Amino acid sequence: TGELLRVRVARANARQLELQAQAKERIARARLLESIGRRPSDETVDFEEPSKEDATANVQLDTNQLIQSALENRVDLHEAIAQRRALHAHSTSRKLDLLPDLSLVGGYQHVKGEVLAPENASYVGAHITWTVWDWGTKYYASTESAHSADVAAADEEKLRRAIATDVA
Repeated sequence: TGELLRVRVARANARQLELQAQAKERIARARLLESIGRRPSDETVDFEEPSKEDATANVQLDTNQLIQSALENRVDLHEAIAQRRALHAHSTSRKLDLLPDLSLVGGYQHVKGEVLAPENASYVGAHITWTVWDWGTKYYASTESAHSADVAAADEEKLRRAIATDVA
């Protein structure tokens, strides 16, 4: 009786696995039908396994196109590009801080009825500010920003290579 019981349990387990496989097959079929725009319950469509010849003949993928598509669609790469550009702009700004600040000022005034003031008056001037004592601080801030921009560019290139490797 013990052997008979083991056989019945094994048979029940096999039946249970068969039912699970059938359910998974129905779910996969419904998902596939839905993905091609058909009703999930459509029984008129008959699927068959593709042959190896069909799979290799119909799919001609160009690796370069796939890599280019991946590079264009990766959000993290777009973030890295924006970060590199921002750090490069910041580096340029820091370098320009080493130059003197130049302001041009001009004005024109027309006055009627005032005896002491001229009727038409204009002026043009320049104002230059150059803080010499901050050059060391500004120079090292400039080089630090340039190094940060270089690191961001290297990180972007590393990410590009990783994406290309993932696709290939």
